Amino acid sequence: MIREEFANLIRQLEQYRIAHQHTYSELADLLGVPRVTLRKWIDNDQIAPPQTAARIKEFLRLRV
Repeated sequence: MIREEFANLIRQLEQYRIAHQHTYSELADLLGVPRVTLRKWIDNDQIAPPQTAARIKEFLRLRV
């Protein structure tokens, strides 16, 4: 997955978090990732492995 695609996925995740009034910790728990990792993705410091990106896509698909 290229950086731009992942950035778009993270923007969608952030919109979901805001719309459902989740904290970063709650969202990290829902995704099954450490909060620190989630923050790195949001801050655009790190890209998730393909299997994790697929999990995020599936998470959003099921909830949006």
